[in-house]
Amino acid sequence: MGKDMILTNAGIQAVLNVSWRNTKQMVKTYIKVSSGLDVNTPERSWCGDFAYWVLRESGITPMPPLAQPVKKEKGDKSGGGWNTVSRFGETYGTFKPGENVPQPGDMYYMQYTTIAAKQAGGNGTNHVGFVVEFDPNSPTFKSVDGNSGSDPSILVKGIGGGYVCYNTRNISLVDFFIPLPG
Repeated sequence: MGKDMILTNAGIQAVLNVSWRNTKQMVKTYIKVSSGLDVNTPERSWCGDFAYWVLRESGITPMPPLAQPVKKEKGDKSGGGWNTVSRFGETYGTFKPGENVPQPGDMYYMQYTTIAAKQAGGNGTNHVGFVVEFDPNSPTFKSVDGNSGSDPSILVKGIGGGYVCYNTRNISLVDFFIPLPG
């Protein structure tokens, strides 16, 4: 068990081309395992639910508690959301790019999914995924993620329509890494 199993379980889901559009029941399983909710809408962003499912299936311990809604603070325009990222970070810790070298099977978190969005200071999207390959001398790394992909035709209302797939990510977009046991 451990990080090899994380990448194996995540990779199998990527090969199966899991998405809300073509394998809705599997995405619903990710959400149910992560939060206990029966969700029947593609509007939920499920990258963190996928990550939680992969960790559980891989036998990683300890496991974070189930996802909970975050209360909207006065003046907060984000609409609240879920504690997905914070529960991973609280359970396993975090480090910023350059402070340590992430290992294959570790998680990463980024607030923006494109360089253009980050440079424009626009609305960000929270995203977590798993590091597949990392070279500290390269500006990019390979990842496998849930609710991801670059084909706009797969998006359902722009949130929950992505796939489990492999990606090349720019290190400058990563807010922090989450080192996992194993």
